Amino acid sequence: MVLFFYTLSIIAFSVLSVRTAREAEEDTYPVFHRPDIDQVIQNFLPLLGDIALAAHGNAVARLLVEAILPQLEKGGWQLSDAVQRLWAGERDIAALTTGIDPNSTALVRRVLSLATQGPEMIFAAGSLQIASLHRQAEGATAQALVNGDTQQREGLAAQFNGLAEQAEQQLGTPWLELATRLRALAAQLKQP
Repeated sequence: MVLFFYTLSIIAFSVLSVRTAREAEEDTYPVFHRPDIDQVIQNFLPLLGDIALAAHGNAVARLLVEAILPQLEKGGWQLSDAVQRLWAGERDIAALTTGIDPNSTALVRRVLSLATQGPEMIFAAGSLQIASLHRQAEGATAQALVNGDTQQREGLAAQFNGLAEQAEQQLGTPWLELATRLRALAAQLKQP
């Protein structure tokens, strides 16, 4: 499930990045656009939920997180040490965030909040994430249609179809509704 969420988040950000790069080429004085930290936290929510679940003893969540952390570290996120310490029982935010950058600190704060609130809050956060995925898919589709790049639209349509297959394997009506919407967006992207 973590990989599913990440894939859609990465797709949304890559479409927005293409738009930003094109705008920068057209502007005499390009403006650097950076995602708001709240949006970053929202995009990382599945991972943060899995980290918190692992802190409560969920072995499957721990394996998923352990598979993703090295990739995040390569991308500049400083989470591994704090995650290991959280899993070892550390709950002091100052101790968990010493020596890490502000963006990583924001993620550690959120995961600590989830871990202290317990598994019920983690699952509620997952429901909010499904709603966010709907918005991200809609936004990525709208941007791809505006860009007019046929190759980008075809690639995004293929990715949405793949994500729909993954969503169909999840339990619950919200996942099936997301899969249906992703397939509809893919069909829309394939239209001339």
